[in-house]
Amino acid sequence: MQKNRATAFMLFLLLYNVAYGIILGVIVEILQNTDISTAFLASPWFIIFHQLTAILLPLFIWLAIKKDRLRKHLPNQKMDVISIIIIVAISFAIQPVMMFISGLTSMLVPNNAAEMLTAVTQRGSPWLVMMLAIAVTPGIVEELVFRGYIQSVTPKRTMLYAVMLNGLLFGIMHLSAHQFMYTFVLGVLFAVMVYITKSIWAGILSHFIINGSQVSLLYSAMNNTGSLDAEVTLAQSMYDSFVGIDPEFAQRMYDAFANINAELFAVAIIGVIAIPAGIGVFFLFRALARHYAAKVVVAEEMPATEEVPVIAESEVDVPVNLPRKFKVDWCLIGIIVIFLMLMISEIAMM
Repeated sequence: MQKNRATAFMLFLLLYNVAYGIILGVIVEILQNTDISTAFLASPWFIIFHQLTAILLPLFIWLAIKKDRLRKHLPNQKMDVISIIIIVAISFAIQPVMMFISGLTSMLVPNNAAEMLTAVTQRGSPWLVMMLAIAVTPGIVEELVFRGYIQSVTPKRTMLYAVMLNGLLFGIMHLSAHQFMYTFVLGVLFAVMVYITKSIWAGILSHFIINGSQVSLLYSAMNNTGSLDAEVTLAQSMYDSFVGIDPEFAQRMYDAFANINAELFAVAIIGVIAIPAGIGVFFLFRALARHYAAKVVVAEEMPATEEVPVIAESEVDVPVNLPRKFKVDWCLIGIIVIFLMLMISEIAMM
């Protein structure tokens, strides 16, 4: 059985981040209550710094150890306009599904990512800087690492194996009990896009749109409310919406919603929207797959203009579906054990 270089690197990345977190914790403790701590560690620039040093840097260290190059692992087939349109549509359609999953997990564990993003935004960071930190940098760095290197070195079995493993490793990389589920789904989504299009740009584009939309929604909410700290109950919001039209009806709405959990109500509403959105994502992926299947047929039907060299069977990069002896992936087991230990520790400290 071919050695799984994807899980071997992921184990290295995970151990690197554990050590990185310990060192960073010591530095934060030393700089606690200093101008550096408050100005840099709670800024978008630290998010960019973390992406480069905690995710991209270990990849280049790994490649140096293995005497390998990143460029040869990047799928770089060009995308046409139709592909780009479909990917943009998928990126917007999937967001209610992500918000629904995030809302459900927020009811079980704290949403640390949203709290961090809100805190950084409230410090007055410009929209363009936040887009650079949350959309551009992760869109490039995480896609190069996961849909670039990791997906390309995953043993060639089936598409399902490749994308599910990629989603699992992507979810684990975020080291968050709250983020794991929806980042797992996103990891699978990006992996399928890159698998079908054979282009790393498909993942980068979709990743940028999804993260950028969330940043823009946050800024829109701040502009509309003036503050993200305003605690207005669901009942009060309903009353304020209708009091100018019909005070009596507004009071009835207030009484009706007084005992409803606002968070649960919001998750339910998003869930209703997520159902047709998820169906739409499925059909959009079918359209993307059929579009590329049609391109392959057209390419095969084109008359040859020159003699085609014979390619050895061993050189053809195709999934291997032959029966194989089962072998334990100890790197993957190590990854899961370390992740579970970190999550148990995180939950215990809440």
